[in-house]
Amino acid sequence: MGKSLKILIMNFEYPPRCGGAGNATHYLLREFSKINNVEADLVTSSDNNKFEIELPWKGVRIYRLAIGKSGGHGKLWSQKEIIEYAFKSYFFAKNLIKGNKYDICHAFFTVPSGFVAFLLKNKIPYIVSLRGSDVPGYSKRFEFQYILLKPLIRTIWKNASFVIANSEGLKKLALKTSRKQKMIVIPNGVDTSTFKPHHKLPRKQVLICVSRLIRRKGIDFLIRTAKELSKMEGNFEFLIVGDGPERELLEKLVLELGLENKIKFKGRVPHDKLNRYYNKASIYLMASLSEGMSNSCLEAMASGLPIITTKMPGTDELIKGNGIIVPRDEKIMANAIFKLYSNKHKLRVMSAKSRKLAEKMRWKGVANLYLKIYQKASD
Repeated sequence: MGKSLKILIMNFEYPPRCGGAGNATHYLLREFSKINNVEADLVTSSDNNKFEIELPWKGVRIYRLAIGKSGGHGKLWSQKEIIEYAFKSYFFAKNLIKGNKYDICHAFFTVPSGFVAFLLKNKIPYIVSLRGSDVPGYSKRFEFQYILLKPLIRTIWKNASFVIANSEGLKKLALKTSRKQKMIVIPNGVDTSTFKPHHKLPRKQVLICVSRLIRRKGIDFLIRTAKELSKMEGNFEFLIVGDGPERELLEKLVLELGLENKIKFKGRVPHDKLNRYYNKASIYLMASLSEGMSNSCLEAMASGLPIITTKMPGTDELIKGNGIIVPRDEKIMANAIFKLYSNKHKLRVMSAKSRKLAEKMRWKGVANLYLKIYQKASD
């Protein structure tokens, strides 16, 4: 790499309480720390409502702002928390800029981080990473907010040096809001050293989904699919890893369908322990209503799991001979699971293909793509 870079990263979510964007930020920071002439500061929120400073790797500093958060790791962010982060991070970043000569600000999510970056644009150029929920039309949960925020979202994108989507599907969705906006795609990466195949097929069919338990993820559809599968195959187990506000309702659905001996809720698992669960499984299932680019799907691929998913932008781009895309029909998905597990040769071929595809998407390569964008934006 040529000139040195000092990067200010804004993201309200970061491990341990986070989704895909928080994990992506974590891995990018780790890769940046391996490069001598790159420094990165992250402004995020604390997990215990206390201001903290962390120095996890060389050249990386994490500022955790005290945001009045409540609830567990699976809880969705409230509007109050997001507004509080925007307010506090703006003033904190403004002071940081006074004492540091940053080359670029990288904002994860258009709102709130992109809004903060926009307010600081006269002091530092910025880029915006689109992650899903910050794009109008992505989530039904924010339908009303999208109407109000569209003018602001267009303004934030227009003033950014670069707008980056994590999949072609998310880019197409974003262009419906701002047709003339120039956007590029940099996909999510995956840690192929932590997530790797076990190479042994379990004795019984083990299905897995790793997800936040929210309505958009379609876990209820997968539970109903398991009911259909139980009519064809009795020797299977379905692991649901993750937590969230829908858990109680989903557990009730399992009881109503009489699947308590088939479906196991494992709750939230630390990210560095997830590989153990992927390695117990033989097939990874997805049925989200929308995705940017699923980190858990990439981790499953790196673990050598074939993917069976309903059709959705973002995830479609990851299925290239390593899985099956089915319509949103429980019987059809159940039949696809049964047929794939019954064909051990096809299962192994798809497993190998998943791993091969994941190896092309290591975080090192993704980090290098971002570094090139930083350099262009700061010239």
